[in-house]
Order: sequence, then structure tokens, then C-alpha cells
Amino acid sequence: MVGLCAALAATTNAADADGHRDAEAFFENQVRPLLARHCQECHGADKQESGLTLTSRVAVLKGGFGGPAVVPGDTDESLLIEAVRYDGLEMPPKGQLAASEVAILEQWVRDGAVWPESAAAGVALGDQEAIFAAAADHWAFLPVVKPAVPSVEQRHLVRNEVDAFLVARQEAAGLEPLGLADPRTLIRRLSVDLTGLPPTAAETASFVAAYRAGPYAEGEPQKMTRQQRVATVRHRDRVYAELVERLLASPRYGERWARHWLDVARYADTQDFLAAGQDRSYPFAWTYRDWVIAAFNRDLPYDEFVRLQLAADAYRDDPQAADLAALGLLTVGPRFINKTDEQIADRIDVVGRGFLGLTISCARCHDHKYDPIPTADYYGLYGVFASCEEPDELPLIAGREPPENLRAAYEQARQEKLAEKQGYGEELRDQAEADLRSRIGDYFLGYYEMNIAKTASIRKLLSSRKLMETAMTPLAQNLDRIRRDKTWQANQVWGPLIRLLSVRETDVPAVAAELNAAAAASESDQPLNPLVAAAVTEAKPQTHREVLIAFAGMLAAAESKWQELRTQQPAAKRLADGHWEKIRQAIYGADSPLRLKAEACMSASRLQGKGRVKLANLENAIKQVDATHPGAPPRSFVLVDRAKPVEPFVFLRGERQRRGPRVSRHFLTVLGGGDDQPFVDGSGR
Repeated sequence: MVGLCAALAATTNAADADGHRDAEAFFENQVRPLLARHCQECHGADKQESGLTLTSRVAVLKGGFGGPAVVPGDTDESLLIEAVRYDGLEMPPKGQLAASEVAILEQWVRDGAVWPESAAAGVALGDQEAIFAAAADHWAFLPVVKPAVPSVEQRHLVRNEVDAFLVARQEAAGLEPLGLADPRTLIRRLSVDLTGLPPTAAETASFVAAYRAGPYAEGEPQKMTRQQRVATVRHRDRVYAELVERLLASPRYGERWARHWLDVARYADTQDFLAAGQDRSYPFAWTYRDWVIAAFNRDLPYDEFVRLQLAADAYRDDPQAADLAALGLLTVGPRFINKTDEQIADRIDVVGRGFLGLTISCARCHDHKYDPIPTADYYGLYGVFASCEEPDELPLIAGREPPENLRAAYEQARQEKLAEKQGYGEELRDQAEADLRSRIGDYFLGYYEMNIAKTASIRKLLSSRKLMETAMTPLAQNLDRIRRDKTWQANQVWGPLIRLLSVRETDVPAVAAELNAAAAASESDQPLNPLVAAAVTEAKPQTHREVLIAFAGMLAAAESKWQELRTQQPAAKRLADGHWEKIRQAIYGADSPLRLKAEACMSASRLQGKGRVKLANLENAIKQVDATHPGAPPRSFVLVDRAKPVEPFVFLRGERQRRGPRVSRHFLTVLGGGDDQPFVDGSGR
């Protein structure tokens, strides 16, 4: 886990990419893969339908028979945008692009349709061998070296080493420095720069008075002796230094300067993605913000500042340590719903840009064009963050508990919202179980098609068999669970079903015959319910499908008998026939696979639009209590290592479906990482 921290702590910050590089990175990461995936089959090097080629900026600006495909800066005049919007022209012809993909192309055009020359058709990707050679003596990849302090002619202007560098540049440019700032200007500059706030009138008056005091305060500088001038300068430097220390000790200092790092960390109290009634807020994002402010105010050493934001959980043994909030760097950022690769890319990007000034994400689809970052290095870091996850329950921060009365009020408010959600889940469960019991045969066949034959998806089943998602998915999970658990094979009702589903389909007839023979051979030591044995005997199943049909028929018969009895005797507790009662218990027993959990039903309801919105609203109400109630205990927005680290592959052209060679989890080769220095401690953070 500490590998990435150690590597980063040993490097220096490089300058962040300028606007043009940002535009190039956007093209490489977003636009070029999109064009390759959806457009270049018909408008590429081998085929140019309508005379249009989309493999270089020159070709795009030239366009085809209809004119230029793109007018940089003008989406409304660009034929490419008109086509992907399906506004007259309709491209791609096989189906419209997703709204997010259209937005990518629109942004690209608005930003000037930047297309790096080296990415033109027929031009090889970045020459990593040459780039690595150039990086060997490039200042950005070398350790920091303290330079020699320059000599200057105007030595009387130099009061510290920084002054020497400034005066040297001024002399080289032929510039004359302005006179010394007056004390009012000094306190205003310092106060605004360090705290973001102007000084009060009283603070200004106090500083001016102290600055002008001293043993030779009334003397005119030109009439002072050298000793007197030195004494005056030392006095004013001391007053100035005291002001600096006072401002640095102000809580406002951390608030002022933390803002700059929080911009780098893409901090936000809310997420940018909103769907199906989802709440935008991050309930505990502020704990990361406060940690950064506190880090500045306590003058946390930079190397520790880096390490804690990458792997605080490796450096703090206390599971409720306040420093765990530092991991918000990796968690408080954009959300990419159901797009794991994009979420990982964002984390790689914030680490690369924030700590190194490198656009590592440019190496996601190919070797970096102008920096020494091969694709293998990108996926080495991909493996690090793919080996991490956000826990279901965030850790509390010790020592930050609210007063008892506020905490009690918070717990009550939260329990009320949880009860509303639980009530909704129980309502879904009751509806799902009722439908399942009334249509056991349909659901068992659905299970066969989805989990055994694998010929139908859940969406297809919901449509073709009119099944309830809140019943089908939890049932499938339960049946899979008991099939894996060998102890269930001893169950008098479910055991035979599990045995028959656990063998190859060609062995089903033989196993069915064995079960029947065993049932007939020892009536006194009967491992099977006679009704189960009868169902198997009568069905003579040859396939897994026939096995499920036979058992579903038996269970449905037991359910019918129970419902008939309840109609006649509402207070009835059991069926009179002991064998049928055993089957009824197999349906209604607490551990029955036909008994569904409310949580599983709620989770399954997300597939349906109406259920997804309802559940999102209930969950948002809980999040709002966590986010806004004054009695909510603060929690750290953390990332933790998975139990089993991911061994990554290179994704060719950035596409998950196209696996390239396997690589180790490692840091950038140019900074001492590489496959020969793999991370072996947890994820590698």
C-alpha cells in the first residue's frame, strides 16, 4: 500500500499541463477513441463513404461531399455534430450515440477541434525510447538541487537569499526596484495574501506604530549612521516577522491556502452526476476539506501530506483516526455510475496531475505522446486503484462526537428514515413472495433459463415471462446459495433438487434412479420425503429443466393445499398431513430459498425505473439527515484495499474487452517504478 506514497514522496512537483495540453489530453482520452469506435469503420483509411475521412484534423476540416465536417468553435455549423445529433443527417447509421458521447464531440468542437499532429493518420505513436532518453536529463525528472546564490552589484538590496535571486534578475533585465513599501501597504499585502482578509483598522494602527517605533524612529535615514540604520532595519524586520507569525497562526490561513489544494483535488460538496432522484450531496465530504485546512494550519510536512492522502489507513492504526479523512482526495470527486474504468482513470489523473504535474491518463489507450509514460505504466497504476474499494460503512472520526442531546436527536431522525426504507423493503418483499408462491413454475423456469442454461437475461425474463424482478433476482441468489452449500443436500425436500442440479445433465436420469432406489430400499430410514420421491419417480426427469418442473409442481401443490385450508380455517397453523406439512415448511420456513430478504428485493428493484426512483428518494432522505443534522457524527470518506488485489492487464486501445499483456502493479518507470519494481504490499497505494 505504501509503494505509491513512497514513490510520490521522492519526486518533485512538475508544472501542470497548460490549456493546450489539456485539450490534447481530452482529444486523446475522449474524442479519438470515440471516433475510432463509431466512425472510422466507414470514414477511415480503408473506406471513405461520401468522400469523408475522420483520421486527421486536415481531413476533418476538408470534409467530404457535403463540405467541412467540423467548423472549429461552432457546433451548429459542424456537419459532424448535426449528424450525431440526428438533426437531419443521422450518423452512425446503426444507432444514435449516447448523449454523453454527443456531448464529448460538442465540447471538442467548441474548444477548437484540437487534434495533435502526432495523432494524425499514419503517424506512429510517441517514441518512448527517445522520450525516455530526453527525460534522463530533463529538470522535471531530476532531484531538486539547491542552486548557488547569485552575486549582485546592489548588495544593499539583499536581506535574504530570495532577494539575491530577485535582484539578479532585475539587474539582468536592467530594471530598478521600487522603493520600500510603507507599513500600511505591508500589512495589507501580508494579511490578504496569507488569510484572504484585509486587516482591521486597529490591526493596521498597531502594526504601523510598532513598525515606526524603535531606538531611531524619529531620525532621518540619510542622517543616520550605518549602525543606526542596521538597528532600524533589524527592528522593522522583527516587527514584520511577528506579523507573519501571527497571520500564519490564524485559522484563516489554512482556510485561505487550502482552497488552492482543494482545487487540485477537484473537491466538491456535491457530485456532478444526478439520476433517478439521486441526491447530489456527499454527506461527509467536508471532513476532507477540514483535514486539508488543518494540515495547512499545523504546517504538516509535505511528504506526510502526500502519504496520508494516498494511504492514511496504512499509516494510522486507529480505525477512527482523524487523519483517515485525508483519503477524501481519492473519493471526493466526480462519480462515474457503473463505469469502473472511468472512476479509476479519475483517481490516476488526480494523483498524476496533483502530485506530479503529469497527464498519466494520456497513456490509457497508447504510449504517451510527449512524456515518458508507456501504457504499461498506466495499467500498473490502474491495478493499484482497481485493488481498492469504498467500504459500505465509513469510519467515525474519534474526538469529534457531537453533544449527547444532538446525537440522540440525530439517531432518532435517522432511525425514522431507516424505518421508512425498511418498510418499503418489506412491502416489496411481501409482494414478491406472494407472486413467487403463486407462480413457482414460471420462476423456476426463469431460474433455469438465466442461471443454468444461460439463454436469457433478467430483462428478457421480465418481458417474456412477466416475472417480478424483485422476486426473480433474490430467488436466483438463494438457489445459487443452497446449491453451493453441501449441508443442504441432507434436506429432505431441497436436498434431492440440489443433487440433481449439481450433476451434469447427462447424469440426471441415473441420479434420479438412485434417489428412487434409496427411497424404496429403506422406509424406516427414509432420507427423502415420500412426496418428493413420488415427484421424481413420476416425472422421470432427463434434464435439469425437467427436474425444476417436477419440483415446482410439487411445491405448487403444497401451496395450493395450504391456501385452500387457510380459506376454510383462517386460524390454521399447519397442514394435517405430516409429509405435506414438511413441504409447506420448505416453502415458508425462515431459511427457505423461497423466503426473500427485504434488502435483496430493494436492490433488485433498481432495475425498474419506478422502483429505482422510490428507493433513491428514501436513501436520499437518510443521506440528508447524515449531511445536515447537527448531531450527525463525522465520518472519514475513505478508500480501503480489497481482500484480493487485482493483477492488471493492458487494455488495448483502452478497451476492456481487448486484453493485452498482464502487468504488475507498479509506479511510473521513469520515476523508479516499472515491472521490475512491483507493489506487493496490498493494493500498492
